[in-house]
This record gives sequence, structure tokens and C-alpha cells, in this order.
Amino acid sequence: MQSCRQRVVNSSTSLFCLSTMAFSSAPRVLKYDVFLGFRGEDTRKTFVSHLYAALDRKRIVTFKDDQRLEIGDHISDKLRRAIEVSRFAVVVLSENYATSRWCLMELQLIMERMSHGKIDVFPVFYRVDPSAVRHQRGNFALDSHRSRETADTILRWGEALNLIASLTGVDSETCIDEAIMVEGIARNIARRVTSMHKIDSKNIFGMKAQLEGLSPLLDLESDEVRVIGIWGMGGIGKTSIAKCLYDQLSPKFTARCFIENIKSIRQDHDQDLMHLQKLVLCSILQDDIGVRSVEAGYRQIKATLGHRTVLLVLDGVDKVEQVHALAKDTKWFGPGSRIIITTRDMGLLNTCEVKTVYKAMCLDAKDSLQMFNHIAFGEGLPPPDGFEQLSVRASRLAHGLPSALQTYALFLRGRNATPEQWEKALSELESSLNENIMEILKISYEDLPKAHQNVLLHVACLFNGDTIQRITSLLDGSRPERS
Repeated sequence: MQSCRQRVVNSSTSLFCLSTMAFSSAPRVLKYDVFLGFRGEDTRKTFVSHLYAALDRKRIVTFKDDQRLEIGDHISDKLRRAIEVSRFAVVVLSENYATSRWCLMELQLIMERMSHGKIDVFPVFYRVDPSAVRHQRGNFALDSHRSRETADTILRWGEALNLIASLTGVDSETCIDEAIMVEGIARNIARRVTSMHKIDSKNIFGMKAQLEGLSPLLDLESDEVRVIGIWGMGGIGKTSIAKCLYDQLSPKFTARCFIENIKSIRQDHDQDLMHLQKLVLCSILQDDIGVRSVEAGYRQIKATLGHRTVLLVLDGVDKVEQVHALAKDTKWFGPGSRIIITTRDMGLLNTCEVKTVYKAMCLDAKDSLQMFNHIAFGEGLPPPDGFEQLSVRASRLAHGLPSALQTYALFLRGRNATPEQWEKALSELESSLNENIMEILKISYEDLPKAHQNVLLHVACLFNGDTIQRITSLLDGSRPERS
């Protein structure tokens, strides 16, 4: 059942005057996921406190000003800065919101930043009529401010109220109760905030080569529904590849969904699969969708997505049932759809009859060294006087595994006072594995079937001390050429 009806209002008639404030084009360091705007006297100790707790439970970093005093002619620098370093603003429009000039100044700044593409905004109409906000009627009439404010200020405040009332948000009058309303808002915001964490593939070492390798497998010009597996050991960067791919391709599809780390969703079996089905449907439809059974979920996915061009990414799959629950049949999706599955289990892809598989690559020597230096030295270049060769040695230890490179770089970063200290630390790493690297390798080992674990242990003991090249050639069945 849909508990809270979202409002979408045509904003074509809204004319919002942009302020003369200059917004820097330089990259911003964002500190908060959400800035929570509200009228303290109305909601601080009631609705807003519950909403803040719900966001916190979902690990959404939220700014809520509990101490502010609404005095002076301008909002505080602290408040202004908090808005500027937030990805998202949730504005609770309550009965006395517009009686506060501070709330109106805050709203004006938020809406100006939204108009410049600097922040996304989600309104909550808490026990107020959205049309009263849009047309400034009742408590949202600005007459009480006219004697103290300029006509230009009143105009800007009115336009800010008009604009926020035209956005998609939640109206408390359409909700069953406040508990359901709060949870629904928190879930909606969590989904939106997550989608805003974009990955710039240019800043991920080796990503260009990975995406170029995937491109022909995707064959985006084809109208067939394609299922592509991204396979590789733990720590090789499958999730990062999938996220970069998703960010690049999303605009080309009419429906899209990314479910990260599916293997972490484990409770009761059928409830797990129904939860996954609900996640996909809710994410694509941007609405709260109920799923009564796994079989009903099949039908809902087909009915909802069968006519749409879908991009669906299933990350960290470790059970065949997870794939079957969400993409058992390519006929569930419209022509041109692409389903991408990341996994460490090639057998799973074979069982699901995924014929198009991309093997994630380790980084080459150049990218490995660049990544190591970037993490270890910040600037990306090692200091002179002996660190260059030490960096090469350290980067080679990871054999191109991104997670291992990061672990070694972070381990050595605190020991960069002298080359001698690095030399000592490197000698220790070369003679025994770092415990964090052991944990990375252990993940892949424990995911193997028991028989394969035994084979790996036998191989490790039999070839202990041999070169990687010789072991690889023997396991591949190749023979050195005879002269």
C-alpha cells in the first residue's frame, strides 16, 4: 500500500529571480548528505527530531541546527556554510514557517543554490496546504514582513515559496500516520542521496581500460536484452567498474537501478528475495511498492519493466536465486535492456547461463605505481632522495590488485619520514603478508567450494617458492617451446 502520496506540481509558471551571489565553479568539499531546514518552534522537538533519528539510522550525515538564535539581519555564517557543503536539503514547511524571516532567508539561499544545480531539494508539507505555500495564503502570506523588508526581498521570498511548492515532496495530510511518513521520507532521501554519489572514472586508475574492454560486450546499438557478467577475485574493483558503467550509461535508459552488495541482504530466504524485488521496483518507480510473494514479484517486474529499456546492476551476487528473483528471464525487460551482474563465482554465471562475461583486470605496472603514489604521497609524486625506487617495490607487492595497493599505500604513508624507515617496513612486507591483505585474499578463498579450497591449498604447497610465470604456464597446460 502506498502510505504517503508524493506530490508533483507543474512548475512551468514559476519564475525565480536568481540572486547576484556568485557561485564558485571550483570543486566543493561536501560535508553533509542532508541539510535539514525547519521552523524550530514548530517541529524541533517533535517531527524533526524523529526524522533526524530516522536519517541517522540509515547513516545519512545530516546537519540539524539545534542551537540557532534567530536574531540579526542575516542568517549565520555557520548556517550558510552548512547549506553550501550539503548535497541535499530537506525543508519542513510547517504552520509558522513563513513567519520567521530567518527561515525565509534560509529558503531563499537553498532555492538559489538549487537553481544553480548546487543542491537537490525535497519539501515536506507538514500540516500545511501546499497550495497555500505556492500562492502565499494564510500563514504563508508575507504581509507581516512588508513593513520591515524591501519589495525586492518580499518578491524573492515569494518566488522561493512558489518554487519549493512545485517540487516533488510529501504532504502529511495524505499519510496514514507520522511514523510511516518519517520512515518513508528517510527511505526516499537515502535512495536519492545514494544516487548522488557519482564516480568520476577519470579519477580511478585503470578504469578507462576496463570500460573499453566492456564496451563491445554491451553492444548498446543492439535491441536485444543482454546479460553481462563482471567476474573477478575480491578486491579487484568489480563494484567500482559497475558504478562507473552505471553512471555513464544511466541517461541512455528509461529505467535504471543499482543494487550494491546483494550478498549482505540475508535473513529469511523468501523474504530476502521479495525484499530484493521490492528494492528494484521501488527504485525504478520512485514509489513504495508491496510484493506479496516471490512469484508475484516475477509478475510485477515483468508487468512494470517489460516495455521499458532497463539498466539493472546486481552487485556482489553470490546465489543463483538472487539472479532468478530479479532477472530470470530476459523477456521481463524491454528491448535494448542491459542487466549487469558482478560476482566472484564463475560457476554462478554458468548456472544462470550468462554467456557474455568480462574478466576484471588487475592494474598494469604503470597504473599500479600511479595509484600507490597518489594514496601514499597525496600529491601523486614521491619525494626525491630514494623514495622513487621504494615506491616501485611497494607497488609491485600488490600484483595489480587495487585493494592491496590501497592497503600497502596506507600502511607505508605513515612511515615516509626517511627512506630507511620505508626500507625496513618494505622488507617486513616482502617476507610476510600484511594482515589486511590476508583478509582480502581470505574472502575469495572462503567463497570457493570445499573441493576447490583443497586444490588451492595443494597448489600453494606444491609450488611454494616458484615464480608466478612458471605456475601459470603449468596450470594453463602450456609447455615451453623446445629449441
